[in-house]
Amino acid sequence: MHEVQQVLPMLKIKPGCEESVKGSRTKPVLLDGATEGLLAIKQYLEAKSISVFKLFREFDDDNSDSIDYNEFKRGIQAAEIPLPSSKVDTLLQHLDSDHNGEIELAELATKLRGLSEKLIRSKTVS
Repeated sequence: MHEVQQVLPMLKIKPGCEESVKGSRTKPVLLDGATEGLLAIKQYLEAKSISVFKLFREFDDDNSDSIDYNEFKRGIQAAEIPLPSSKVDTLLQHLDSDHNGEIELAELATKLRGLSEKLIRSKTVS
């Protein structure tokens, strides 16, 4: 969370809190395990200046156009994205929208876009 505040200092982050911060003109961001994982991926993409498509291709070891859970976990570790395994598991469940045991590019891109929209909304004046 400290990293988030360094990157986006205008955000007021209170884990597990949905109430507004007194005297704040910004909305607090609720970071659950999936959101924190998505944020770590988003920051990685921005730091490396790569697209979600390129990251997806790097994770997709067998070129099947989907990432199974093992490929995803290996990809996160290989990229050195700072996520504990418990949060990787939470993120995997969140990303697998159709519950087929695999993550497709559209699922990953949609969730990252949703995170960006959530962050933009949180910057609006209450």
